[in-house]
Amino acid sequence: MYQEAMMMMLPLLALVVAFYWRKAMGIVESCAEEGCIPDPVPVPKAQSARSKERRRRGKDPFKGVKGKKMLEKLEVARSVSSSSSSRDTPTSPVPPSSPSEPDVELIPEEPIEFPTLYSTPTPTQLLEEARQREEQMRESLERYEEMMQWEREAWRRREAEMQAQIHQLMYQMQAYAALVSPTWYPIERGRRRRRDDDDDDDEDVSELLVDAILKRPERIIRKRAVS
Repeated sequence: MYQEAMMMMLPLLALVVAFYWRKAMGIVESCAEEGCIPDPVPVPKAQSARSKERRRRGKDPFKGVKGKKMLEKLEVARSVSSSSSSRDTPTSPVPPSSPSEPDVELIPEEPIEFPTLYSTPTPTQLLEEARQREEQMRESLERYEEMMQWEREAWRRREAEMQAQIHQLMYQMQAYAALVSPTWYPIERGRRRRRDDDDDDDEDVSELLVDAILKRPERIIRKRAVS
C-alpha cells in the first residue's frame, strides 16, 4: 500500500520541480536580455573637517537666552569666590621673638630614676610583704579557730540533747515495767509460782515483756489490784 502511494506521488513531484525550474530559467533569460543591473551600494558622502569638529564638540550650551543667563551666573560666582579668597589670605606673620636665655643653667645634681616593671624590690619592701602575709595567715587561723569552737559547742549541745532523751526513755521504761509487773503472774494451766529473788534482772525484764505482749495489760492490772 505504501509503495503504491509513493509511485503515485513521484509523477506529481516531477511536474512541480519541472515547473519551478522553467520559471527560474525564464527569469534569468529575461534579465540577461534587458541588462538588469542591481542597485549600487550607497557610499557615504565625504564630510568636511569643520562639520566633523562641530559634531564632535556638540551643541554649544551657552547659545541663546539660557546660555547668557548661565554665563552671568558663572561670572557672579567667580567674583564672589575671588573676593572671599582675598579676605581669607593671612597677612605676613610676625617672627616670634627669641626667648631670653636663662642666667643660670639648670643641671640636675642627681640622675632621675624612673621605676620599671622589672625593678628589684628593696629590703623594706620585702619586709612589708612578709608582714602582710603574716597578718593574713594570722587572720585566717583566728577565723578557723572560731569556726572550730562553734562546731565544738554545737556537738556538745547535741550530745546533751541525746543524753536527755536516753534518760527520758529509760525512765519511761522503768515506769512501764513497774506498772505491768504483778507480784503473782499466771503460768500455763492456771498454776502460779512465786518469783525467785535470786533471778537475774534481765530475765525478769524479758518475762515482763513476754507477758505484756501475750496478755492484755488491763487484765494484769486488774488482777494486781484484786490481789
